[in-house]
Amino acid sequence: MGRTVADVAIVLQAIAGFDPTDPASKDIPVPEYSQTYNALTSFKNVRVAVSKQAHDMTQNEFLSQAQVDAFNRGVDTLKALGADIVYAPYPNAAAIWTSNCEVPLTTEFKVDVEAYLSTLAWKEGVTPMKTLQDIVEYNAAHPQTELHSLLLQSLNGPNQTSTAYLDALALCQDLAVTNGIEKYMKDTQADVIFALTATWSQGPNSPGYPAIAGWPILTVPLGYDHSVPFGVSFVTPKYHEEKLLQYGYMFEQATKMRVPPQFVPDNEAPQSPS
Repeated sequence: MGRTVADVAIVLQAIAGFDPTDPASKDIPVPEYSQTYNALTSFKNVRVAVSKQAHDMTQNEFLSQAQVDAFNRGVDTLKALGADIVYAPYPNAAAIWTSNCEVPLTTEFKVDVEAYLSTLAWKEGVTPMKTLQDIVEYNAAHPQTELHSLLLQSLNGPNQTSTAYLDALALCQDLAVTNGIEKYMKDTQADVIFALTATWSQGPNSPGYPAIAGWPILTVPLGYDHSVPFGVSFVTPKYHEEKLLQYGYMFEQATKMRVPPQFVPDNEAPQSPS
């Protein structure tokens, strides 16, 4: 997270690299993100896939007219920058969000967080956190500062050998990846996906698909609705972060939508329509 795409490129440069516990990235070279994020001069010959489902108010009850209008202006900006826009419905959109794709997330979270905790050394006098149960109990004892429903969901969820987990994992792989985002990119022959970023907690949203598939996603400011900011996301296949930053940076510079946040008393804050 950063104020600008340039900030994000600098941070990514600092944290990118081979992780000995992640062999999948062993042979992937790390580009000079901080030097190349601004290398793109136009969107010429860049094919951008746009799914109307994500910004169609008849198909998405969480959308506002302000978001739809801003998204359409964003598409027009890409066209003006030379992009080749292809409209295509996203496959399995409804099925994904009525499936159990959160089951693999919560199941794997418990396993991975406990594996991480096992590597930590705790100072004398500090209560050690060795299991997810330890964290949940601490949160319950300090609800004014710490409480996260996802932890409880993960703690009480199925294990990695259960039918519930294995079935959900296979279903999500099929709906979101094999016959989802991978199929969408192949069918559209796109270089990047352009999608409205969710400001809602349920229903179709752009971060969900790449998160399940493990694809990189970059969100930049797009507009404001009743003073509440919302963004638009660029999505590329795995290990295309260099291009992703270039797409996002050029769009950011063409739109200049970011406004520094302001802090106001609750009774003066703008209210969204109910």
